[in-house]
Amino acid sequence: MASIVSWKCSQVDDAVFYIKKALWSCGEELSPTAAFLKYELGWFYFLKLQWPEALIQFEGILYDCLSLSTELDSFVK
Repeated sequence: MASIVSWKCSQVDDAVFYIKKALWSCGEELSPTAAFLKYELGWFYFLKLQWPEALIQFEGILYDCLSLSTELDSFVK
């Protein structure tokens, strides 16, 4: 919630800090699957014109989704 409030107050640097803190709080087990937090972090990097960092986040989400799809395909078949 703090990241959204920071973003609405035009404090994108603070928003990035809070998202990173949220991902850290998820721990090693949950942070890889926190797609919405990763998307939000990518979006904030995009707003800050930090293209390489945004690309890393968006590619990670895409890779996670493709991996999940493959796992589900094998389960369904």
